[in-house]
Amino acid sequence: MARLFSASGTTKLANTAGAPATAMPITFSCWVYPTAFDDPIGAGSLISLLDTDGSLDAFNMRIENNGSLRALTTSSGTDGQFAESGAGTVVLNSWQHCACTFVSTTSRAVFLNGAKFTNAVSATAPSGVNDVALGAMYNISPDKLFFTGRMAEAAIWNVALSDDEIISLSRKFSPALVRPTALAAYWPLMGAVSPEPDLKGGYPLTITGSVPKADHVPIIARRRPSYPMELY
Repeated sequence: MARLFSASGTTKLANTAGAPATAMPITFSCWVYPTAFDDPIGAGSLISLLDTDGSLDAFNMRIENNGSLRALTTSSGTDGQFAESGAGTVVLNSWQHCACTFVSTTSRAVFLNGAKFTNAVSATAPSGVNDVALGAMYNISPDKLFFTGRMAEAAIWNVALSDDEIISLSRKFSPALVRPTALAAYWPLMGAVSPEPDLKGGYPLTITGSVPKADHVPIIARRRPSYPMELY
């Protein structure tokens, strides 16, 4: 099962007690099945690492209402540089793999189904990051950037994964099989329990609003001695 988010329902999953990564390099990855581009201010947040002390610093991966996947840094409430896939590249009612890397203040990239889009303009690094959220940004009052649709297999690494590693994720390999020594948090988003568990153990997500179960994207989850792969 995946989790089904709704912009009209102002839904999100968040951990307000800490962040699995706080400084670059960082990688985000998840599978999404968007059903609408309908956030009132123009974008649906997928994964964010952010602060809640009022300075509005954040690392964020989101889908713009024009169907573009964007990886963005924000410092002191000011949007910095971003990598973007381009208008219309994310489509509705289909599973797509979204990932991004924040490598340094002069290197960031976004990946849509394995295709890479980069930006190398200098930007101020976010600081004071202490929380993580899926489906919305909540260090703004009120909460904003609500995603509408299904999300599954969300993960964060404390390294910049290679292009080949991200292509492996886009081919439905589980995050647990890709650079596991650097995997900082992994939420399959099965929707079975509350709070939503982090399989790395440290960052379970509190549910706000109704975020029910939904069909999950098939994932290559583990290897067995007698079988090369297993799907769930």
